[in-house]
Amino acid sequence: IGYKMEDDDEIDSKYSHVGKKLKIEEEKGGYLYVQLRKFINVIDELRDVGLQEHISLPRIAVLGQQSSGKSSVLENIVGIDMLPRGAGLCTRRPLEMRLNHLYEDDAKAWATFDEIPGEKFTDFNKVRMKIEELTDKVAGTE
Repeated sequence: IGYKMEDDDEIDSKYSHVGKKLKIEEEKGGYLYVQLRKFINVIDELRDVGLQEHISLPRIAVLGQQSSGKSSVLENIVGIDMLPRGAGLCTRRPLEMRLNHLYEDDAKAWATFDEIPGEKFTDFNKVRMKIEELTDKVAGTE
């Protein structure tokens, strides 16, 4: 399998339709956020061409003590407020998030759960509630 790595100019022209969004995001989240999004986009493209069958592509694992900000880190990477919050143990089990970049300006972000095949959630308050419900089902209530 072959894959040509694009240089910065090719990447910039390929993603020119999101240039304005990146400028806004850079102002909101800073340079590191924009660079992280670019890195995630490249990894997504490599997955799209099936490269993960031949090599291990990077993944992000967030580990830490209780209430140390793990959910906040993930939400900042994703750019959507969707994980349970509160005092005590909120996310009491591992979560796997698979991110795909939405290239269309009018595209709406969505989430799915393996436990609920065929259903897409676009209301991230409902996503948060569903995570809490599934966590309680697996890990019990506090």
